[in-house]
Amino acid sequence: MVVERTVYAIVPDLFDRGRFSKEVQFVSTAQLSLEPNHLLIIDLDKTDLSQLVGVDGFKAENCIGFASHVNHEAFLKAQEFGIQRTMPRSKFFGNLQALLQ
Repeated sequence: MVVERTVYAIVPDLFDRGRFSKEVQFVSTAQLSLEPNHLLIIDLDKTDLSQLVGVDGFKAENCIGFASHVNHEAFLKAQEFGIQRTMPRSKFFGNLQALLQ
């Protein structure tokens, strides 16, 4: 049995948005309310993670974060927030289709 999941992305950059499939729903933290079986993709370079506190349905284990490979602070903040699946931007987009499955 295949369980459908909704994929959300907090990705402000229009160029980066163009790399995603049409199934991904782009959202901001202000409008975010997550379904139980979700995947949330976060651009760690451009997202204030503190805005995710109190978001309905947010689970850090359902997140994948990406950032510039030199932005070590963004990766550390994500780990402090409980987001364990993080990767450099180039690796993320190189594996995007596999990550969305």
